Amino acid sequence: MTTYNLEVLNQYKIHLHEEERSQNTIQKYLRDLRTFLVFTHGQELSKLVVLAFKEYIIAAYAPASVNSMLAAINGFLEWLGFPQYKVKQLKIQREIFSKPEKELSQREYERLIQAAEKKKNRKLALLIQTICATGIRVSELRHITVSALRTGLFWVCRLGVL
Repeated sequence: MTTYNLEVLNQYKIHLHEEERSQNTIQKYLRDLRTFLVFTHGQELSKLVVLAFKEYIIAAYAPASVNSMLAAINGFLEWLGFPQYKVKQLKIQREIFSKPEKELSQREYERLIQAAEKKKNRKLALLIQTICATGIRVSELRHITVSALRTGLFWVCRLGVL
């Protein structure tokens, strides 16, 4: 990677920060962009180079990871003034239900609760119970507050009404 590329990445980092992207997103995008720049070996940017990179990552990564990397590359290309080089993401069909082997069995659930209680970690036990009882994502736990539970607002948000 040349110094020029590092300079451009630093400028893009500032842009992402100004766009109010999270620190984790900025780090992920920059990591993906470094992978892209290493792959290009200093070649001039073109649609063919971006398509070759897409094929490379399709062979090496899971589809969701490929799409995440392409989002980083496409945003960068747009910022550079080369929207014509952007590539389409993979179409991923979402599974409505989890595969049975990914589901937690009743026995596994009980063992997790017991382990948390044995370590006197009531908070963890309650978090596990909440996640399993509601099916929420870990990132949604912050919405479960005493106030939200009393007003029923959490469930309105969870059902997509708000």
